[in-house]
Amino acid sequence: MGSRDLSRIFGPDGRTVIIALDHGLIDGPCPGFERPGETISAVMAGGPDAVLTSYGVAQNFAAELDPVGLILRSDGAVSNLGSPSTGSVGRFFGVEDALRAGADALAVTALPGSASEAD
Repeated sequence: MGSRDLSRIFGPDGRTVIIALDHGLIDGPCPGFERPGETISAVMAGGPDAVLTSYGVAQNFAAELDPVGLILRSDGAVSNLGSPSTGSVGRFFGVEDALRAGADALAVTALPGSASEAD
């Protein structure tokens, strides 16, 4: 993979359109994303500057996502599929893994005031 940086996320005018495709990490399979390849093709046809997604999607669709900036969600919380979230967030992978996957940036979650904030 080639070199990536913030110029791949922001256009020459300093603006950006980022499409979030990281919903399944907490909410499970989402309507419209059951076939990620088809969804990614439709998103790419719209000409986004960048895509926010999971490590797995980035790995499986690296060629399709290569033309745009890549932001990886590196953490997640307890699933909304069962009991309510406790606010606890865990890291799935680190910066070195993200760089190997070709990420231009990472997205992380902060829940100030949560009982699990110190974690």
